[in-house]
Amino acid sequence: MEILLVIICIVLIWLWVDRFRNRSPKVAYQYHTNNGLFSAAELAFLKVLDAAIGEDYRIFGKVRIADVINVNAKSRSDWQIGFNQICAKHFDYVLCDKVSYQIIAAIELDDASHQEAQRQQRDALIVQICNEARLPLIQIQASRTYNQQVLREIIQLKISGEALSETNVFDIKAQNAPHCPQCASKMMLRKAKQGKNSGNLFWGCPNFPDCKGTAKF
Repeated sequence: MEILLVIICIVLIWLWVDRFRNRSPKVAYQYHTNNGLFSAAELAFLKVLDAAIGEDYRIFGKVRIADVINVNAKSRSDWQIGFNQICAKHFDYVLCDKVSYQIIAAIELDDASHQEAQRQQRDALIVQICNEARLPLIQIQASRTYNQQVLREIIQLKISGEALSETNVFDIKAQNAPHCPQCASKMMLRKAKQGKNSGNLFWGCPNFPDCKGTAKF
């Protein structure tokens, strides 16, 4: 009789343990799909950016910086420190060659949140990293509207190494191309290549040299 009671107790204990072992753990969260990869402001800018880059390039969004830039270090610990600074950060957009997919430039869209101290520290780090890696970084101030022609000019100047802005920050809000004062054509952003104003950006007539109309930038 005692043996039977022991067997019954063992079976009951096993059933009790097995019941809790197979119970799915309760969690305080669930996963869901976002409505889109980009915010409304990022998507609006991307549409203009796609049109501005033409047929020679491709744009990729939300690219992890560590997939674009490598860390060179003398020791594993130094490498880890450098990697930790970029592993959780991403570029808003990356410009690549359409055929070879070679990385051409990184593009950042700066909204009002970039005025915060923490974001400014992050932005300063990104500028430093891109300078060290010799990767052109194009920072665009977020706006309700963008001038496609001006954006194309800025990208071409930057990737060609001719954009000499010390801050590398371009405010599209203030760059709506004016009309030529002589022939009324929509003007283009250009850079002076000689004289005392060499390196300065200015508005020039697209019909140059037939029309030599200019305007201050």
